[in-house]
Amino acid sequence: MNKLRIATFNLENLDDKPGQKPTLEKRISVMRPQLLRLKADILCLQEVNGQEEEGKPRRLLALNRLVEGTPSTSSPGTPLTSRGR
Repeated sequence: MNKLRIATFNLENLDDKPGQKPTLEKRISVMRPQLLRLKADILCLQEVNGQEEEGKPRRLLALNRLVEGTPSTSSPGTPLTSRGR
């Protein structure tokens, strides 16, 4: 029987703002090993902040850094973007 593995995390404002505690690097050092360990087929992440620039789509730079090197990344060279609020 095949199994479908689903993982969900509330990341509480995942972002890379200066002075943020804990730092994005620290959060990634804790989270990425868990993402790899779980080997989820579907990964749901809540409270991921997007970085906005006038006239451009919101970019998910912190999320891209978190999932880098995991099966949950987008196609190589294609950044994740958000259409949400």
